[in-house]
Amino acid sequence: QYGIECLRRGRFSEAEAGLSEAVAEDANAAEAWFGLGLARARLGKMEGAAEAFAKATALDPTSADYHYNLGLAQQHGGHPEEACLCYERAVAIDPHQAQAWYNLAIGRSSRGQLAAAMAAFHRLLGLDIPDADRRFAQEKVYALSFLLLARGEWTPEAWRGYEVRWDFRPEFIRPDTPFPEWDGRMAPGQTLLFWPEQGFGDNIMMFRYAAWLAETRKAEVTVLASPLLRSLFQRGHEAVKVISEIDPATHYEAHRPMMGLLQALGVTPTSILSLP
Repeated sequence: QYGIECLRRGRFSEAEAGLSEAVAEDANAAEAWFGLGLARARLGKMEGAAEAFAKATALDPTSADYHYNLGLAQQHGGHPEEACLCYERAVAIDPHQAQAWYNLAIGRSSRGQLAAAMAAFHRLLGLDIPDADRRFAQEKVYALSFLLLARGEWTPEAWRGYEVRWDFRPEFIRPDTPFPEWDGRMAPGQTLLFWPEQGFGDNIMMFRYAAWLAETRKAEVTVLASPLLRSLFQRGHEAVKVISEIDPATHYEAHRPMMGLLQALGVTPTSILSLP
C-alpha cells in the first residue's frame, strides 16, 4: 500500500522501492507487479517495466489493463510486434479499450499491415471517443483504403474504408433525398438514382456501371449529371435517363453516389467493365 500511495503521489523512485519489496515478499501479488511496472515506466525503465507487467499478466491474464500497459512498455522499448500482440489481447478482453484499439491500429499501419490497421480503426470508430480522435481515425481509414486500392486489394474492407469520406470531408455533400442508399442488390425494373460526386473524370469513369445496369440488368436508371456531360452520357445509351436536377415529385427505390457503385457491385481489378 505504501508503494501504491507513492505511485499516486508521483514519488516514483520510492514507489519502485516499496513495490519491489512487496513482490519480493509475495511473488504472486499481481497488483503489486502491475504497480511496479507503472513505477518503472514512469522512471523510463521500459525493460524492467515490461518484465513487471509480464509478471502481472501471467498472474492475472484476464486484466485488459495489464495487457495494455505491457503493450505500452513493449512499444516504448522498441518491440512493436510484441506490443501489437498485447493490444490484441487487451481488446479481446475489453472491446471498449479505445486507446488499445488506437495503438493497435497505428502499430499495424506502421508495419504495413494495412487491412488489419483499418479494421482496428473501424472498431475504434464504433466507440465513444473525442471528436478530434474520431476525425483522425476517419482520415487514417480513408488514407489506408486508398493505399489498399492502389495496391489492387479491392476488398470489402478497402471499399468500406473509402466510404468514410462522407464522414469527415465537408466538400462531399449528399443530395437531400428520402430514398435509401442502394446496396447493390438488383431486381428487374428497379428504379435507381445515381448522382455525381468529385470531378468530371470520376463521373465519366463510373457512368459505364450505370449504363450496364440499365442495359443488361434492366434497371430503370437515372443519372444526375452536369449539363456539360448530358450529351456525352446520352450518346448511345438511350436506356439511361440523364437529368440535371432532381424532381421532388419523382420516386426512386434507391440512390447511390457514382463513386460508390464499385463497392455496391463488388468490383475487383479482374471485373472492371470495359469502356463502352
